[in-house]
Formats: sequence, C-alpha cells, structure tokens
Amino acid sequence: ARRLAERGVRNIQIFHRGWDAHGRLPAEHESQCRDVDQGCAALIKDLKQRGMLDETLVIWGGEFGRTPMFQGKGGIGREKQKKGEKKMIEVHHLNNSRSQRILWLLEELKAPYEIINYKRDLETNLAPQKLKEVHILGKSPVIVDNGKVIIESAAITTYIVDQYAPSDFTPNQEDEDYYKYLELMHYAEGSAMLPLLLLLYSSSLGENAAPLMDRIFSEIHLHIGYLSKCLGDNEFFFRNKFSGLDTMLSFVLEAAKISDSLKDYSNLIDALDRYQSRPAYKKALEKGGEYILGS
Repeated sequence: ARRLAERGVRNIQIFHRGWDAHGRLPAEHESQCRDVDQGCAALIKDLKQRGMLDETLVIWGGEFGRTPMFQGKGGIGREKQKKGEKKMIEVHHLNNSRSQRILWLLEELKAPYEIINYKRDLETNLAPQKLKEVHILGKSPVIVDNGKVIIESAAITTYIVDQYAPSDFTPNQEDEDYYKYLELMHYAEGSAMLPLLLLLYSSSLGENAAPLMDRIFSEIHLHIGYLSKCLGDNEFFFRNKFSGLDTMLSFVLEAAKISDSLKDYSNLIDALDRYQSRPAYKKALEKGGEYILGS
C-alpha cells in the first residue's frame, strides 16, 4: 500500500475478507482485530517516517448499516440493514455525449458515483447495443441509483439535485421564479437542441441539405439569442449562481460553438469559458474520457 501511494495511486483499499460477523461477535472481532492490528500500525508508522502522512488520508472502518439485533443462531451478532447501505450512482456513460454533463454535475456536488463506459460505433457513431440492457431505448445518459433506472438529462439532473444537492441549490416550488427554472431545465433538451440536431443530421446529406440551411441557422440563432438574453450580464443562468441549469445548458453552448454559432454572443462565449475552467468540469473530463464537444 505504501509503495502504491509513493507511485501516485490516489485511492488504495485494503480489506479483511473475513470481517463479516453475523454471529459469535466477541470472539470473531477479537480474532479479526488481531489479524489487522499490527499491519495497520506498521503502515501508519511507515507513512509517518517517510513524511507521507501530510498528504495521505488513512481511514479505518468496519461494516456499516448493521441492526442492533441478531436474527439467527450462533450467539451475539448483528444483522445487516440493507436500507442503511448506500451504493454509488451508476452512470452509464457514452463517449462524446450528453452524459458528460451528468458527470460534471456529480463532480460539482461531490456525489458518489461510478462510471460504466460505452463507446460509439466507429462506423455509425451510434451507441452500442449493450446499452439496451440497461434501458430499452439504448441511449445515454442513464443512471441507476437505489434500484431506480432514470433516463433523460433533465430528469436525471432533477433527481441528482433532489437527492444530493444542498437545499439552496435549487428553488422551492413555492418560489416566484421556480417555473422559470423548470422552463429552462426542459428548454435545454427541448426547443434549444432541435435545430442543432437538424444541423448535425443534415450535414450527412451534403449539397442536398442546402435548401434547409437558412432555416436551420435562423432557428439556431433564434434560440442562441434567447439564451444570450436570459443570461444578460450575469455569470450563471439562474439567480446568478451556479445550478443544474448551467450543466444542462452547457451542452447547448458546446454544440452551438461547433457550428460557429456563438461568435456574435460574447456573454455566452464567456459563460462557456467559465464552465470549462471549473475544477469539477475538468475532473469530469478526466474521468469521462474523450469528449470532442468540450474541446
């Protein structure tokens, strides 16, 4: 463990495979503590001697989520309480997709999550069929949390904020501006993305798409202009403080940037630069992998 830490490994776990003690608690724990005591002490002493405790956090823990009673045979023990055990959110993440902003939101909130990666088909650019094993639509993002399978970026963002964000991160339903928040949350994947998707798909038609281009770009600029007006001189889209709206709308701005549709909207260019400069955004990129839209 010490050698791994010296080589820059950020998270190292050492565990006792036989720690589970439903019964015979006093005898089992005495024996198990004897197994780990000297090894733990030696590791801490070793880290201290090498000056590594200044930058290394050592956490020692037993099981959690146990009830105070014993339900079986074998003497004193404690049973599991499954409702007390918290698993990490599973993010089914497709490279170069909307799921990148879900990683960003989770990093901002410091919520526990793990990534299950999927790669687009090199020829079709579509998601792999394996994603359909998680949800029948086979689209990303998809999250799984506490037995719930949730699709759609706005729904996922709302769920994550409801479950993991501080109370002042989102408006209350009684607030006067709640429905403006709700409007923009759904606008990001509703009206705003439609012309950008039309531009993406029509680009495969070559010259045959020419009759559509004026209309598509007029719609893009209509929506980008609306977002520019919504933002105004503020740094963020809602109450001038970072929120789930910023992660949602970031994808719209990144998609618009590819077609050079942001060039006339300096406040949106600045907003996108602020987003991409945030430590949590950069951390999400490190974890999520390839993301052309963010470059």
